[in-house]
Amino acid sequence: MEHLLRELIAINREMLSEIKMLRQSLSPAAGQAQKTEQFFDQPDPIKSPPPRYTPEDLEDMHGSLVEGLKQRNKEKSNAFSEFEKRHKNW
Repeated sequence: MEHLLRELIAINREMLSEIKMLRQSLSPAAGQAQKTEQFFDQPDPIKSPPPRYTPEDLEDMHGSLVEGLKQRNKEKSNAFSEFEKRHKNW
């Protein structure tokens, strides 16, 4: 689970850096408005990377995440029930 979260954070950081680069390239400074227009007329020079995960990988991750959440909720429920049993006479 921790490994998956670290991968998601790394992917988010990459996406944020790409967004920052796009914003910098599109921000019109003095005399750059014409360059920005030319940028939109050209075909997209940036190719998206191939998918990191196959559909099977995503299904496995989904299953493990769901099972982990179910287990965590079950543990919380059991802990709450135990608490109620011990502190019923307060």
